[in-house]
Formats: sequence, structure tokens, C-alpha cells
Amino acid sequence: MHVVEKVSDSQVLPVEELAADSKDLTEKKRVSTGIPQLDLLIGGGLPKGKSYLIAGDSGTGKTIFATAFILKGLMEGEKAVYVSVDDKPSDIVEQAASLGWDLMKYLSEKQLLMLDAAPFFSSPNGLTKELDIPKTVADLASYVSRLGASRVVIDPVGPLVPSRESGKRVRDNARSLIRSLRELLGTTNLLVLPSATTGEIGEWEEYPAAGVIMLKLTQTQRGLTRTILVRKMRATAVELTEYPFKIVNGKGIVIDPTIPVAPVTSENSEIHLEVSPDLPEDGDNIFEAWNPIEEPKKKSPK
Repeated sequence: MHVVEKVSDSQVLPVEELAADSKDLTEKKRVSTGIPQLDLLIGGGLPKGKSYLIAGDSGTGKTIFATAFILKGLMEGEKAVYVSVDDKPSDIVEQAASLGWDLMKYLSEKQLLMLDAAPFFSSPNGLTKELDIPKTVADLASYVSRLGASRVVIDPVGPLVPSRESGKRVRDNARSLIRSLRELLGTTNLLVLPSATTGEIGEWEEYPAAGVIMLKLTQTQRGLTRTILVRKMRATAVELTEYPFKIVNGKGIVIDPTIPVAPVTSENSEIHLEVSPDLPEDGDNIFEAWNPIEEPKKKSPK
């Protein structure tokens, strides 16, 4: 029987077992992104149970991407948790409704849970207190477990990874976050990361994220165009090609995979935009479950 070395001469693994493991990896179930054209570009979807970065500037459609991912799972009978860190959950529901997507239906049916982490980061404590990442993920895991969710979005993920210190510290924190998500949740996760053009994405690419998808504003011969680039996708052969996409009512992001983008090369071509279940008993939990019924109604002007 042929063998290959695993750790030492005394620890060997049969070639047949390696082949079986490889087959299991390649045939592992994939999860649809909610964007059919993108699924075709990445071998059928995202490998299940891992974390993926969705990076891009303001206005490129990151939240729409994340909502489409959540909605696809809900439509297939899955449950999902959406963690909102900057926007109010009501804003995300309203944006979805503007595209013809009814998230309120899934909230009322308890298929979808929206967690609001904004109050923590907008408070004085949020500016000075160091997050305990394993504990934060454990708090999130309690919601995921109670709901039975299989998909999670954190939008955006940056505030959960303190960045006031050195780059190495940022990398260590992000690595801890992604590993904790995999160990404690077991879900397929989208981590939204704003401002890809600032270089922040470089800090994240070294982490054990299974994939990086970048949404851009690209200057072409036809003007400013939204484009998508699969920069990294493990266990998948992908081309480093930018494709144009549109945001379409009722469909969200629609990609034309047959037309690669040819950016205009000039000194001024780079675009930079300024980005103007029950609660766990521990009082340090940063998440607040959002209940749309309790959302205060805006008073109409007299």
C-alpha cells in the first residue's frame, strides 16, 4: 500500500484516505450567494460553514449584497441572523423594501433575527473599551443557536476588530474573530468591510477568511461603473477579472459575466469616496435584538 508522510515516519496516511478526503472537500455543499451570476463564477456558490469578506467603498452595494445572501437562505427555508453595527435594522429593512424584498415577513415568522450593535459603539464605553472577541462571538453564538440559523451577516465587521494599535494587533484580532466564528457558530458568514481602496483590505487578506469579494467603482470608457472582483476563493479556481453589475429592483445585484471591465488607466482614474431569542444574562453583551413592533413610529408633521 502506498503511503505519504503526515508528520513523521511513524505517522503515515494512506493515499486512498487522502483521495477520499480530497473528494469530500471538492464535493462539500456550497451555499448560494443570492446572486446567480456570481454563483456561476465561483463554482456554484460559497463553500458552506466558512467566513467571507465583502469589501468595497460607499455606494457599491455591500449591504444589498449581504441582504441578497440572507434573503436567498430565507427563501430556501433556512434561518439567518443579521448583525447591524452602523445602520439601524429599520434602515436595512427599508432599503430591502425599496428593492421589492420583504424582510418583515421573515422577522414576523421568526426565520430572521436582526441584532443591533450600534448602541454599544455609539456610547462612551464603545470608544474606550477593548472588546473581548471570543466572548462577543459567544454572545452571538447564543442567538444563532436559539434561532437555529445557518447564515450570518456582520455589517460592517470593522468595529468588532479594534484597530487603534499596530497592524499586527489588528491582524491578530481579526484572526481571532474568524476562528471564533468558525468554532462557535458553524454558520456561513458574510463580513462586510467598507473602504477597500484605503488599503484596509490588505490587513484582512492574511486572515483565514475563505474568500474575498470586492465591489468597486471603476472608471471606464462609458463612465463610472460598479464592478465586482472575486479576489480570493479557497477550493475554487477563479479568474481575477472585474465584471460590471447593476442594482435592479426585485433582483438586487445583477452581473454580466460575459463582459470584463477594461478600466481607464490614468493618474486620476482611482476613485476615493469619503464615508460620511432572549438576551444573554451577561450585561456586557454588545448586541440588542431588534423588534420592529417596538420601533417608535415617526410622528407625521402637522
